[in-house]
Amino acid sequence: MAPVIISIAAGLGMIFGILGGVFISLSKVKLPAWPHAKHVSFADSTPTVPKTFEDVSKVASELDSWRRDLNEKNEKSLSLDAELARREEIIRAEREALDKEKDRLAQVQKDMESRLIKIRESEAPRLEELAGLYKTMKPDSAIDLMRALPSEQVTKILSTSAMDRKVQAKLLSLWVSKYPGDKAIVAQITNDLVRTTKDSTSDGSGSNAP
Repeated sequence: MAPVIISIAAGLGMIFGILGGVFISLSKVKLPAWPHAKHVSFADSTPTVPKTFEDVSKVASELDSWRRDLNEKNEKSLSLDAELARREEIIRAEREALDKEKDRLAQVQKDMESRLIKIRESEAPRLEELAGLYKTMKPDSAIDLMRALPSEQVTKILSTSAMDRKVQAKLLSLWVSKYPGDKAIVAQITNDLVRTTKDSTSDGSGSNAP
């Protein structure tokens, strides 16, 4: 037993001796200094803090002015929105009124056309009767009576079925010969007769068409 203990003690002594030599060697080696972190200053990024009461009052005044300016702009924006909405409502109402007026005008025009057709239908027999009467009269007497009528009425009478082309030409020629001062009126009646004949021919209702 004793030899074993002596052997273990000798081994431990050897180990401690080796470790001691290693520590002595390491103590003689100069290791580089541990790098220190660079100091970072936040002075530039930190906002300036008011240090006096006057500074605080100045900043508060600026903030209050800024707030008032924003409030004014907001009020103006709201006012513009309200005005825009009001104008849009006015435009909408005007469009509705305009549409109603258009509808009313279309209805009035339709009624007028219907009445005009009825008037023409009721007028046609009377015009035919007058044309037949003028045709039986002496041309001079017929011209004297027609001169007292509006040119439009004369055109209607001459364009009836009772008045053929020969009768029209005879009356108008005699009219100019008897009353040279009426040349412009007769020319207007002649043009109206030509236009009326073309219109009646185009719709197939012309009785004086050749």
